[in-house]
Amino acid sequence: MKNNSKILIAIIVMLIALPFISEAKFPGILQRYQLGYSFVSNKANYEIKQKLTLNGNTLDSTFNYDMKTSGSFGATMGTYVPIKRLGRKSNLSWGIDYMYNMMLWDTKTKRFDNDGKLYDAPFSGATVQMALPTGLDLKFGCDAMTLKNHRFCATLGVGALPSFSMTTLDDLNDITPQFSVAPYVKGEVGVYAGACFKLRAIYTIGNLTYVNQTQNSSNGKTTHLLQGASNLTVSILVMPFAFTWHRDEWFNTY
Repeated sequence: MKNNSKILIAIIVMLIALPFISEAKFPGILQRYQLGYSFVSNKANYEIKQKLTLNGNTLDSTFNYDMKTSGSFGATMGTYVPIKRLGRKSNLSWGIDYMYNMMLWDTKTKRFDNDGKLYDAPFSGATVQMALPTGLDLKFGCDAMTLKNHRFCATLGVGALPSFSMTTLDDLNDITPQFSVAPYVKGEVGVYAGACFKLRAIYTIGNLTYVNQTQNSSNGKTTHLLQGASNLTVSILVMPFAFTWHRDEWFNTY
């Protein structure tokens, strides 16, 4: 009974405090904070180079495959800093986000075994990608001005995406983590409804390396190179502190 009373008192206090919290002046970096869930579509090029010496003969072969993730998901969070106001409802901002993506692989490839016989090799595993896309954003609407009276928002952006990837595959051990950088383009649309909800797409242009590994054996060596050819990350975002944004009226410009 006492616990129920405490819970009821806490709820009442929160309801009373909510209007005052909504009028509080949060730091800008928190007002513009966003987080969300991501869906990742990744196409990659997988190259296997084998140079083996069998019975005095040298076998030199290269296999190339177009790969696609079997399922990918992730999480993201970030913020942005206004640089210059461009109009009544627009500005130029510097944006920075953190992305954590899990990309799953599940297919088969061809290669030679140590006896020179061609066989189907499984290619299954996962890549964990941690990225830090940062660049310039042209923003319009409510999130550009952090004002409630602009209902919709949109963003166009470009920048660079540094990526740190760790991959594990069933038939390849001790894969060295890979670091690479690629340019990206970004687009967002959103709506303010108590908080700001947005749909964002980031498309990475150029190669991001996931695997670059050489296996040595008594008969020669095999080199594995897995590079992302294109990477599309679609995220559903929420700006949880957007309720602290204010209204800009003719009688009130706070």
